[in-house]
Amino acid sequence: MLIPVRKVEEEVKRHNFRNTESAKPHLGGFIVVGETRLLYIDDVTKVTVESKLDKASIFVKWAEYNVQTYFLADDYGSLHLLTIETEGVVVKGMVLTKIGVTSRASELVYLGNEMLFVASHYGDSQLFQLDLSADKPADKPFLTLIQAISNIGPIMDFAVMDMGNRGGEDSQLGNEYSSGQARLVCGSGVYKDGSLRSVRSGVGLEDVGLLLEDTLVVSFLTETRVFRFDSEGGVEEVGEFMGFWLDCQTLLARNLAGGMILQVTTKGVVLVDAESGVTVATWTPQGQNTITNASANKEWLLLSVEGTGLVSISVTGNELQLVKEKDIGQQDQVACIHVAPQLQGIGVVGFWTSGTVSIIDLKTLEPIHGESLRQSQDDASIPREVVLVQVVSPQVSGPTLFIAMEDGHVVTFNISADFEFSGKKQVILGTRQARLHLLPQEKNGLYSILATTEHPSLIYGEENRIVYSAVTAEEATFICPFNTEEFPDSIIVATDTQIKISKIDRTRRTHLRELPMGEMVRRIAYSPKEKVFGLGCIKRSLVDGDEVVQSSFRLVDEVIFQPVGKTFQLERTNYVELVEAVIRAELPDSYGNPAERFIVGTSFLPDPDYAMGTEHRGRILVFGIDDNRDPYLILSHLTKGVCRCLEVLDGNKIVAGMAKTVAIARYDETSTTTATLTRLASYKPSTHPIQITVQGNIIGVADVMKSMTLVEYIPAGTGKEGNSSDKDKLVEVARHWQSASGTALCHVDGDDWLEADDQGNLMMLRRNTDAVVVEDRKVMNVTAEMNLGEMVNRIRSVRVETSKAAMVVPRAFLGTVGFLLDIKHSLRRVC
Repeated sequence: MLIPVRKVEEEVKRHNFRNTESAKPHLGGFIVVGETRLLYIDDVTKVTVESKLDKASIFVKWAEYNVQTYFLADDYGSLHLLTIETEGVVVKGMVLTKIGVTSRASELVYLGNEMLFVASHYGDSQLFQLDLSADKPADKPFLTLIQAISNIGPIMDFAVMDMGNRGGEDSQLGNEYSSGQARLVCGSGVYKDGSLRSVRSGVGLEDVGLLLEDTLVVSFLTETRVFRFDSEGGVEEVGEFMGFWLDCQTLLARNLAGGMILQVTTKGVVLVDAESGVTVATWTPQGQNTITNASANKEWLLLSVEGTGLVSISVTGNELQLVKEKDIGQQDQVACIHVAPQLQGIGVVGFWTSGTVSIIDLKTLEPIHGESLRQSQDDASIPREVVLVQVVSPQVSGPTLFIAMEDGHVVTFNISADFEFSGKKQVILGTRQARLHLLPQEKNGLYSILATTEHPSLIYGEENRIVYSAVTAEEATFICPFNTEEFPDSIIVATDTQIKISKIDRTRRTHLRELPMGEMVRRIAYSPKEKVFGLGCIKRSLVDGDEVVQSSFRLVDEVIFQPVGKTFQLERTNYVELVEAVIRAELPDSYGNPAERFIVGTSFLPDPDYAMGTEHRGRILVFGIDDNRDPYLILSHLTKGVCRCLEVLDGNKIVAGMAKTVAIARYDETSTTTATLTRLASYKPSTHPIQITVQGNIIGVADVMKSMTLVEYIPAGTGKEGNSSDKDKLVEVARHWQSASGTALCHVDGDDWLEADDQGNLMMLRRNTDAVVVEDRKVMNVTAEMNLGEMVNRIRSVRVETSKAAMVVPRAFLGTVGFLLDIKHSLRRVC
């Protein structure tokens, strides 16, 4: 690295370079920054001054602070301060001091006013506040992070988490992939800036304030407590509050017309005048019975008593009028109840034992129509929360019934004018029950629903359809509407630590959730059964001037988005073993039953100072996951070539792309911790396979120099046109004859394949299987192409149900060094 040092003209003019002083270097020249030393070269006298570094490093960027001070960023994310020591304009030496850690800098820009911007292609860009004063306290840092600008690139690998696909009677209508629950989990960043990032398109919550001067009613299992907050942060618990019953749990509290407040507790119902604070009406169940659930609108109150009885109460003016009581009996129990806010005298009841949901008449408590939610007798799904509201325009369809199940599914039905069920659909919002919070839209009379679970979602109507959008409310435990003059169309969000006033931004944006790893996530695979990601990571660090590289395999939980289990460190003795490929597959265990497995391909990076003494250049590793969610090694198989890519064919055959070879082997587990690989066949590509993908018995091979080929796996004893063989074979059946340095490949549809090269080009290739001439059937023809402008690292195909009239069909996601793309079948760039 070369740093030009500016001259200080006033100082230079005061020196006569014809004197002996002219032989000494002055301030104005160049600094050569090496790995182990600094060299100053005077641009006039050519005299040099050398300073050795305490620790070796690789410096990549610099920025000027002033004429004698410079910032230096190295390849390992450390930021250094280079100070030129002078006497007047004579350079005496140079001192390098480490002042902090940043993202690996692609550019450094000093903005003035003690602000430094670190631009990074390797991780997040950062803005720092500087404090380089000589009188700075020793415990105060040189750098204070002001802002971090998220950067999802470069994307080394990613997995598609389609949590929005729904099944139902009319699931062919509408693009199911637009539910907003589709999530992409990316391995982003390089080395120390590496991270795992969850990317979702959805709506956001904008916090507009905290509730500080207000009254907080907190309901516990055995009591209700009321707290008042003052402007100075003080909290006072009050013993009485507007006639509320505080010696029992509060199930429901809401405002009614005429300035009334309704409180429902486990012991009874209280109607309070908000202005005077006087209790105007009460109702209690007979004997010592307990109210277990409650729901109300402005005119009706529906109660569940002891889980076996239903009570409907009319709320008119300042009266509570009992309308009907019904004993269900011991054959079933009430799991959830709901009073429809837009339908006169209509309620919904979900039952625990039978797993059914019924729409009832609140005047008689008799069912009008019902529906069973269990698909079989062994199905233990239980409805835990129900709402019946108008989400889309009434001109399009009637109200929709939303049912939150115990297992995290949300089931929906279209409800007709005579309250019949139709159009069953299902969406997965998490692994546990979602709470459904109603948010009325004052402008159009429709409702939105905010579902809180591991992955909160806003359910609303858009373009005459129901949309499930991810929402940034991960910590929310309860939500209710809040519409005042100061905060119109807002909501109250309660978390474990605070209560906030927020606004919903209905514009769909990209929301990121980051898990810093401190190492590069080179490969990623997702196990839907274990609910974990398998990560192949590479860590690079500088230890006492020596670069240390370590690779590992580890697991990250999908729900909590945190590492779980133990980390399996790859070998680092006489060589460095690096992760090259990670896939997930169901392979037969020692009993022949399908078992969840992670397969890892590696390469050995030889140490130039140590002879390996072996012809092997990689390994194939197979991992299982135990009850503690720790990966355990089942198979370690040495390979003669670097194992760069892996796929599984026919359920028990592993296809490996190695140096100059594509091989297929049968996998057999001999015990719970041992297995064998038996090589069946191999194929020699043009040069090196960079990626492989399997469709049926066809293997697509992306070549590092010769574009792509299609190879067919032919088991022993089978063959075309009566030709059979006693050995398994891999036979080339088609090839793209143009030269291209392939980087990624996937099967799109039928005979169509999508390939990317290192020049940022995308090519749609088609195999002409209907050609008359045999030679024509072996040619992959380009049917569409475009220049993307960035190199693609990974392509993941997707299958999405769309309507028959859809103009474009989503087929693949592309992860590049800078961004994500959703590719349609027409090869149109959409984001």
